[in-house]
Formats: sequence, C-alpha cells, structure tokens
Amino acid sequence: MNVTIIQDNFRYHYRLHIPGDVPVDRFLEAKEFSDPVFTEDFVYRLRVPLGYWEWLLSRISAIKVDPWTSAEECISELLIQGILKLYPVKHLDR
Repeated sequence: MNVTIIQDNFRYHYRLHIPGDVPVDRFLEAKEFSDPVFTEDFVYRLRVPLGYWEWLLSRISAIKVDPWTSAEECISELLIQGILKLYPVKHLDR
C-alpha cells in the first residue's frame, strides 16, 4: 500500500514524504501547515485507500499516537510538526 502521490477532491496532486524515504527534489517546496482545523479538513479531502492513514502511522511507529485520536487527526498533527510533508506536483494537475 505504498501510495506516495495523493490527489485531493479538487484534483490537485501531492507527493507525500515520509521520514526515511528517498529525499525529494530540492526544487520542490513543501506545503506549509499551521492551523489544526484547516489541516485536518485538508487531510479529510485527500483521496487515499481505506486504511491508508492507519497503515502509514504503523509504518512510522516511532511516533506515539493517542488511541483516542483519529488517524486523520494524527496525520494532521504530523503535517503541522513537519514530520510528514506534502509537496505539490503541479505537472499532474489538470
């Protein structure tokens, strides 16, 4: 379930960078996240396979996850902290 290119509901594409992955092109600029409400809404709009966020959280198991928090909330927090990064991939957008 290794999805690294993710599309949102508006058909914009992003490359997900996970700690330990191959570095991304140095010319790409990561999307900045700071607002928890916006970030969580953004994560909910991303099109990923069922169970993808849970799989991703298990892959980066060094990060403690609150069992009462949804996977989407955890991913949102990791994006805000800069542990996970999303890079816009504009040449795939139509």
